[in-house]
Amino acid sequence: MPNENKPIAIVSTNILNGFAAQLIWSIQSESFNTDYDVVIYTAKAATEMGGAEFLYEKIARDKKAGAVIVIAYPISEKAVDGFYRAGITPVMIETTVKGVNSVRVDNFSGAREAGAYFAQKKKRKIGVIAGDVCLVASQKERLAGFKAGLGENGAKLDESAIYRIYQYNYQSGKDAFKYMLMNDVDAVFCAAGDYVAQGFLNEANKQGVSFPYTMSLIGFDDIEVSADLGLTTVKQPLRDMGREAFKMAVEAMKNTGVPVREKVFECKLIVRETA
Repeated sequence: MPNENKPIAIVSTNILNGFAAQLIWSIQSESFNTDYDVVIYTAKAATEMGGAEFLYEKIARDKKAGAVIVIAYPISEKAVDGFYRAGITPVMIETTVKGVNSVRVDNFSGAREAGAYFAQKKKRKIGVIAGDVCLVASQKERLAGFKAGLGENGAKLDESAIYRIYQYNYQSGKDAFKYMLMNDVDAVFCAAGDYVAQGFLNEANKQGVSFPYTMSLIGFDDIEVSADLGLTTVKQPLRDMGREAFKMAVEAMKNTGVPVREKVFECKLIVRETA
């Protein structure tokens, strides 16, 4: 097959994000058991050239990869078509596109569990840190699931306490804490992930906030450092997700007739000191 010995490209927003870093580690460690190499591209490094869209065009134009794994980043139909025309199979992690292989968790049920937990704890004013729900399906699903978990247990989300972010980074978490503090929130679900939650937690600790007594915090991902920080979070099986994405990419490279698949993993709430 023409693509059988080509490397697999990985596109991520930022390798500093623990979620992306652990997925990349999982994918690369799996590749060492095969004859396939991986090439890593970060949208942050290509910001001045156009970010992820520039990388999609470059990978399709160069035709050096046999497959591309896109981690937690939106992709246009144009980019998908460009990959297929170039003979490159795309695989999505955390986002879904019709006609494209994908790996994700059941975001709705995981966030629903977080909402139910806060409701049962009788929290007074509950807020959410969320990414762009219009572009990122996981953020929309988590917000909907969290609201469902609250509603099913007699609580509700204060719409004024939804803090929207567009950069999934440490600084966004610090800024979110200041917003929640000003709005007198006593419980926060960070749908935007544990890396953002770390920034929130760091800023809260600087201000002398006591978890979970003054404020409670639940993240989403369970990246490696979250346990050490005592962060309550919704755990994604990141190692398994990376392995499955790599497997999909290899299968498609070996056999272009393999049907498109979607693999959905379960996730679960891990209760620690912050909630």
